[in-house]
Amino acid sequence: MLKMDIYLKMLLLTTWKEKLKMRLKENNKPLSSSPYALRHTPYALRSPFLIGLTGNIAVGKSTVAEFLRQKTATIIDVDKLGHKILYKSEIKEKLITTFGKDILIENEIARNKLANIVFSNKQNLAILNKIVHPHLLKLIDYEIKRHSNEKIIVMDSALIIEWNLQTKLDYLIVVTCSPEKQLQRLVKYKSLSVQEAKHRISAQMNQQKKINLADFVITNNDSKHALQKQVDKLYIKLIEFCHLNKE
Repeated sequence: MLKMDIYLKMLLLTTWKEKLKMRLKENNKPLSSSPYALRHTPYALRSPFLIGLTGNIAVGKSTVAEFLRQKTATIIDVDKLGHKILYKSEIKEKLITTFGKDILIENEIARNKLANIVFSNKQNLAILNKIVHPHLLKLIDYEIKRHSNEKIIVMDSALIIEWNLQTKLDYLIVVTCSPEKQLQRLVKYKSLSVQEAKHRISAQMNQQKKINLADFVITNNDSKHALQKQVDKLYIKLIEFCHLNKE
């Protein structure tokens, strides 16, 4: 693993088969047990090129998504799709039954109230995901088909790995930062107390577990300008791999 702001596990490899061999060698796992194998075998040679973008709360994932959008990548904002699902009557009823009427404001789901419940408790978050997940997958598939003529599609979601969506991807980008930066940003930009922020962080998957599954990692500990430079370098690599996989 290269020690860089962006480190690339498959830096100079030319085909998805070579990348697969490298990943299996790194992990010492048989082909059948490798999520990487599941990811790249059926999808790597098709168009469009499907990239996953994930990361925990307050690491700068949305900023990276915006930079990629400016590079002409098509962004599928999975979190926004999830917000749309909350307005479906059957989902709304299940959420009220599960979490109570306190999640409502003017008879509609209040996302901030729901967030306070699910992001402070891993069990509640798992319950929410179980309710929303099947409907969300249908929306994601629809969006991918709708943008099937695009060159690069970026699936932007905090829960790609938790929902096993990485099996649909050609490559996975993980955005991360130091625990200190994450806590500082969460308190500052979400107006949470330190204790509330710590609860939200602890309810999410450990950052290192996501890094271990990543093809590209962006470390966002510095300025917005420094982050953009990393994205610029990363996008060049994505374009290179996109062309290589079509040869």
